[in-house]
Amino acid sequence: MAFASCMAHHDAILRSMAKAKNLFLGFTIWLGMVLICALLARTSIWHEYYHLAQNGVSTQGKIIAKEPRNHQRLHYSFTVNGQDFTGTGHGLQGGIPSFEAIQVGDRVLVFYDASNPHVSRLGDPKKEVASAKRSILFVSLIFPTLILLAFLRGWSRWKKRSRSG
Repeated sequence: MAFASCMAHHDAILRSMAKAKNLFLGFTIWLGMVLICALLARTSIWHEYYHLAQNGVSTQGKIIAKEPRNHQRLHYSFTVNGQDFTGTGHGLQGGIPSFEAIQVGDRVLVFYDASNPHVSRLGDPKKEVASAKRSILFVSLIFPTLILLAFLRGWSRWKKRSRSG
């Protein structure tokens, strides 16, 4: 009787250890997916905004065209050392008014890379970096969680079917 009780206790400990091992493995996989999603979500545009937020030079630009049928794209121009440069962007970026509120000829804030003025963005890039960080954090946490939950749901259904069949 004591031996059977000891064996039952031993089996319970082994099952508990297996569950802990599976939980650790699941957490490790989830954490790996979080890191992969974070790396994938950090696009080159984010790097541009970050670089401009740290090293960019601000100037006044002018809206030169609006494209309502092309994702409400705004075209702007600005001048650096007597040379004209152009770029495209969108309203509501970095403190820029909405597409509807902004008009051709309006003055806008532009940040550019002093070593390469072809790299520029409408508005204050610091605001876009903060927004991008929140988006990257959200995507990096939500997608792996949903993927892992979907996998676990499918796995439990598969286990039930294999036990009953």
